[in-house]
Amino acid sequence: MLAVRKLMPEECFVLMGMTEEDCEKCRAVGMSETQLYKQAGNGLVTNHVQFIVEHLYKVFHKDYKATDELLIERGYGVEE
Repeated sequence: MLAVRKLMPEECFVLMGMTEEDCEKCRAVGMSETQLYKQAGNGLVTNHVQFIVEHLYKVFHKDYKATDELLIERGYGVEE
Protein backbone atom coordinates (compact mmCIF):
# COMPACT_ATOMS: atom_id res chain seq x y z
CA MET A 1 0.00 0.00 0.00
CA LEU A 2 1.30 3.43 -0.95
CA ALA A 3 1.17 6.09 1.76
CA VAL A 4 0.70 9.74 0.83
CA ARG A 5 2.20 12.33 3.14
CA LYS A 6 0.56 15.73 3.40
CA LEU A 7 2.84 18.78 3.32
CA MET A 8 3.23 20.68 6.57
CA PRO A 9 2.40 24.42 6.57
CA GLU A 10 6.12 25.25 6.93
CA GLU A 11 6.88 23.28 3.77
CA CYS A 12 4.11 25.07 1.90
CA PHE A 13 5.53 28.44 2.96
CA VAL A 14 9.02 27.49 1.76
CA LEU A 15 7.67 26.26 -1.60
CA MET A 16 6.02 29.67 -2.04
CA GLY A 17 9.29 31.53 -1.47
CA MET A 18 8.76 32.40 2.19
CA THR A 19 10.59 31.14 5.25
CA GLU A 20 9.66 28.79 8.06
CA GLU A 21 10.02 31.79 10.38
CA ASP A 22 7.21 33.52 8.47
CA CYS A 23 5.01 30.51 9.23
CA GLU A 24 5.97 30.61 12.90
CA LYS A 25 5.10 34.32 13.09
CA CYS A 26 1.64 33.55 11.70
CA ARG A 27 1.24 30.73 14.20
CA ALA A 28 2.30 33.07 17.03
CA VAL A 29 -0.64 35.41 16.36
CA GLY A 30 -3.05 32.49 16.68
CA MET A 31 -3.60 31.48 13.05
CA SER A 32 -5.07 27.98 12.67
CA GLU A 33 -3.50 25.22 10.56
CA THR A 34 -6.23 25.67 7.94
CA GLN A 35 -5.54 29.40 7.73
CA LEU A 36 -1.80 28.73 7.40
CA TYR A 37 -2.44 26.51 4.37
CA LYS A 38 -4.73 29.15 2.88
CA GLN A 39 -2.17 31.88 3.56
CA ALA A 40 0.56 29.94 1.75
CA GLY A 41 -1.74 29.08 -1.13
CA ASN A 42 -2.82 32.69 -1.69
CA GLY A 43 0.74 33.91 -2.09
CA LEU A 44 2.78 34.52 -5.20
CA VAL A 45 6.00 32.66 -5.70
CA THR A 46 8.32 35.64 -5.18
CA ASN A 47 11.20 34.03 -7.05
CA HIS A 48 9.07 33.72 -10.19
CA VAL A 49 7.80 37.29 -9.93
CA GLN A 50 11.41 38.51 -9.63
CA PHE A 51 12.39 36.45 -12.69
CA ILE A 52 9.56 37.91 -14.80
CA VAL A 53 10.23 41.50 -13.71
CA GLU A 54 13.96 41.19 -14.37
CA HIS A 55 13.37 39.91 -17.89
CA LEU A 56 10.80 42.64 -18.59
CA TYR A 57 13.36 45.19 -17.38
CA LYS A 58 15.94 43.64 -19.68
CA VAL A 59 13.73 44.35 -22.71
CA PHE A 60 14.34 48.08 -22.19
CA HIS A 61 17.90 47.86 -20.84
CA LYS A 62 19.84 45.56 -23.18
CA ASP A 63 23.06 45.61 -21.12
CA TYR A 64 21.26 44.35 -17.97
CA LYS A 65 21.92 40.75 -16.91
CA ALA A 66 19.21 38.97 -14.96
CA THR A 67 20.01 36.93 -11.86
CA ASP A 68 19.48 33.62 -13.65
CA GLU A 69 21.89 34.64 -16.42
CA LEU A 70 24.54 35.63 -13.89
CA LEU A 71 24.19 32.27 -12.13
CA ILE A 72 24.56 30.39 -15.42
CA GLU A 73 27.70 32.41 -16.24
CA ARG A 74 29.15 31.39 -12.87
CA GLY A 75 28.43 27.72 -13.59
CA TYR A 76 25.41 27.19 -11.35
CA GLY A 77 22.64 25.01 -12.72
CA VAL A 78 24.72 23.76 -15.63
CA GLU A 79 25.01 20.00 -15.86
CA GLU A 80 28.19 18.59 -17.37
